[in-house]
Amino acid sequence: MCGIAAIYNIKENKFDSVKNIQRILKKIHHRGPDQQNFISVNNCHLGITRLSIIDLKSGNQPITDSTERFHIVFNGEIYNYLSIKKKLENLNVYFKTNSDTEVVLNSYIKWGERFVDELDGMFSIIIYDKINDELIVCRDRFGKKPLYYYKDNEKIIICSEVRAINNLRNINSLNLKLNNQSYWDYLTFRYIPGEQTSYNNILKFDRGTIYRIKKNSINKKKYWDINFVDTKNFNPDKKKEQFKTLFENSVKKRLISDVPVGVILSGGLDSSA
Repeated sequence: MCGIAAIYNIKENKFDSVKNIQRILKKIHHRGPDQQNFISVNNCHLGITRLSIIDLKSGNQPITDSTERFHIVFNGEIYNYLSIKKKLENLNVYFKTNSDTEVVLNSYIKWGERFVDELDGMFSIIIYDKINDELIVCRDRFGKKPLYYYKDNEKIIICSEVRAINNLRNINSLNLKLNNQSYWDYLTFRYIPGEQTSYNNILKFDRGTIYRIKKNSINKKKYWDINFVDTKNFNPDKKKEQFKTLFENSVKKRLISDVPVGVILSGGLDSSA
């Protein structure tokens, strides 16, 4: 599952980022019991609690590129990372690990924002560019992997769980207020829609979107959305065959692992399929 976090200081303040990134990681330790680590670069601190699935020996995070300009923490799994890695190796990119995390980092270095077009998987990604003093943050197309952020005039705190950010409130006097509308939304829909959370000052990073964070500026760009196609005139047999191919490929992708794989059956439509 993994948990990732970042603290980015917009300007100098009394917020003890090192102690607080450690507090956050301790709070989300259950998400990744195999490794807990963080790095501090300039005014940015990146942390990870890792559940090891791919490259158990050398895939620990955060990962830094060979120039030490770019740093990454990553939660998720990239199903086609081996084919992307091969493409990058053909472009003379060198790898020091066998992890999908390093493939993600080098994809961004090589292709910039277009790197997400190459990724087939579920992910939340935080990359820090040391030279530009900039965070690049994105989530997968359907937002399967969670990621939240708190922002005030001095800092931005990012984490895989809201409660880990909320845990800092009493220690650091974060400006958190309950979002009353979100509670009504949850009771109505059984989830909180949009970018809102149960706190006014904690927001979700939107699915299918790339965020660039630099100082007090947050710019976001949608890289993907659902494209509905009218299939009423499609041959029913063609539909069944297409579904069968898509479904089988989806299952095969999710079997890539360096640890044993299990299956959970819900008894619903997916299990019946």
